Parts: sequence; C-alpha cells; structure tokens
Amino acid sequence: MALTIFDLTVGALLLGTLVSTFLFGIVFLQFYIYCRSSSRDPLWLRGMVCGLIYYLLETAHTLATWSEVYRISVTFYGQPVAIERNNVGVSLLFAFSGLIGCIVQAYYGYRILVISKNWVIPIIIWFGGILRIAFAETLAIFPFQTPTITYFSEHYVWLLLVPLGIQVFMDILNAGALCYYLWRGRSTNATISGWVECKV
Repeated sequence: MALTIFDLTVGALLLGTLVSTFLFGIVFLQFYIYCRSSSRDPLWLRGMVCGLIYYLLETAHTLATWSEVYRISVTFYGQPVAIERNNVGVSLLFAFSGLIGCIVQAYYGYRILVISKNWVIPIIIWFGGILRIAFAETLAIFPFQTPTITYFSEHYVWLLLVPLGIQVFMDILNAGALCYYLWRGRSTNATISGWVECKV
C-alpha cells in the first residue's frame, strides 16, 4: 500500500508530537529535581531554570504542537489543502523553539565557563544562542508573509537549514567541551564525583 499525503505529513506530525510530549515529561522531571536540589548555583541561574521561564516556554511549545495536530487532524479533517496553509500555530512553534534553545545554550555555556574558567567557548555558545533566536523569530514572522508551506520551502528553505546547522554545531561544541573539561579534571582529581559537585 502506497503512502498518502496524510501518512507523510499528519502521521509524521502526530508521531513527532507524541515523542516530543514524552520528552517534555522527562524535562519536567529534570526541572522538578533541579528545583528541589540544594544547588549552589547563582540566584539568576536558579531563577532562569526554577523561575518557570524555561518550563513555561516548554509547556507553551508542547501546547502549540498539540494545537497544530488538532487543527490538521480534527478541524480540517480530510482537507489536504489545510496542511499547506501557514497559521499562527506554526509561528508559535518557531518562536518558542528559538527561545528554549537560547536558554539551554546559555545554561550550558555557563556550565562550561565554570568548569573551564575559559571565556572562548562560552562566548561562541552564547553567540550561537543569539543567532538561534534571531533565526527563530524570523521564521515566526515568515508564515504571515508566505501563503503556503510549499512556497516557503521553495524560496526560503535556507531559513530552516542555517539554524539547524548552527544548532548541530552548538550541540557538538557543548558536548565536546563538557566531555573534554570533565575528562581533564578527572585526570587531576582522584574522584570525578567530588570534582563535578564542586565545579557544577
């Protein structure tokens, strides 16, 4: 049986939203554990994480995703043209995603700064977070400027690909820097857990 347009669009959106919601539950658990811990983080950092800014953005992103699933699969059931139309829900997804990504990059940039005592990598990471917000907010505005998703993908696909490339680079840089500095710290300290607790 051949795949239909609904299998390739609505099916992918539904499965992606289910996985995203599952991961949202894990993020909420991490949020809860962090807020209950007796961390020695600065007040501004705890405020950024525990001050509900990040959590509210994640919640709004999940709700916007589910509203888009509802719009396509219930409100416009059986109308493939509705999948093509841009709407506010798509714009909200881009906006929330950019803000969430920037907060996460800022957090890990700070962690790398604390561990390494070197400003170079954190500044690159923070700059990448700012670029991510800039592209995300541009993407949030563009659905109002383009009539359909097909038109957008034919003329402005680079607006999607550039921030994805930046995000991949930032994630690799974050992971690589954290692994390197934790490994380097381990070679000079007897126990890594004590060193990590002290630094992080």
